[in-house]
Amino acid sequence: MRYSNFKIYFLSVMKILSIFIMTILIISVISADEDIIDSRVTCKLISGKSSFSPCEVIDFTMELKNVDSTALTLIEESTGFFSNTKIDAFYEDRPLLFTRHGIIAQKMSSWRIVGIDLIPDKPFNLKYSGINQYFDMTLSGCYTFQFKREIDSHPQKTYAVSNKLAVNVTDELLQFPHNFPLDTKSHDKNHCISLITNQEQYKYGDPIFLQVKTKNNKQKNISMTSKSVNIFDAYEMTLKTPGFNSDFRDTKERTEGAYHENVVTDAKLTLYGQKLFSEKSKESVPMVTVKPGEEVAETVIILNRIFDMSEDGIYGLIVSRKFIDENGKEQTVTSDPLPIRVGTALTQDEIDQRVKERQEKEKNTKK
Repeated sequence: MRYSNFKIYFLSVMKILSIFIMTILIISVISADEDIIDSRVTCKLISGKSSFSPCEVIDFTMELKNVDSTALTLIEESTGFFSNTKIDAFYEDRPLLFTRHGIIAQKMSSWRIVGIDLIPDKPFNLKYSGINQYFDMTLSGCYTFQFKREIDSHPQKTYAVSNKLAVNVTDELLQFPHNFPLDTKSHDKNHCISLITNQEQYKYGDPIFLQVKTKNNKQKNISMTSKSVNIFDAYEMTLKTPGFNSDFRDTKERTEGAYHENVVTDAKLTLYGQKLFSEKSKESVPMVTVKPGEEVAETVIILNRIFDMSEDGIYGLIVSRKFIDENGKEQTVTSDPLPIRVGTALTQDEIDQRVKERQEKEKNTKK
């Protein structure tokens, strides 16, 4: 009987002790995850304006101010957007997703470290350019950011925490171009599909406007999807990421740098692109009749709002669309790959060659 009572007592003590130990461990983990605020430095996050159009470059400024009586020296890693800075970013109430460029930037290690002197009561500004090159901000709506800048790392890390800054992305600020001078056409002798962009080269933040033209070169009427429907009802689009070879087909080699994968992939859809794709019709869509010789120009789309084009380099776009021929059979026409340069400067020889090719094409068209 005594042994039984002792056993019950012993088990009860062990249970209480285990609960106590678990509680201590949980508290220590929570404490380790908490960011310690450094009261010696204030942090203010600033944006030049509150509203932006889709794909427009969004820049922030972080104003740090030493409110202590003694000077401080901050460590700044030169590689980096995310170096020494934590960023809490939300779309409405959901954490923001990283772009491909943002994922790569997080993996980059510093190759040079410099010191920044914070003089008491004298503001010091740090620039954070192209926030939306690192985070997917393609949906319209309100985005909220809070930055935490590392101030000290010994004996433990401390941070200056910024205010919460809200910015809006709105379609109302979009301005569509009127001219589309460049194009590439398929080799299909019966039907012609043209991909037309408004520029030869884009820097990050330029909206990449694309227009698609389809021409019926047959002797009889054809039917194809109405241009008023979702673009994914009308087309199949493939966008190759930087790294393919000169004919924009797959290659195993890439020369973009140590932080890029050694494979060619299709660019992923952005959140906006995923939204459009999810709204694709599950039923039959309206069709239009295209007469012989008639060319149909489709509504302009912003390519880099639909696909993640946050990396610098040359992308390759291929577009296909289905149509119904005069015999009621479904057929497909596919464009030639269209090269799209983002952030990579054209050489003068390349520019001259492009101009020469366009002039020859225009001359042959007039004949």
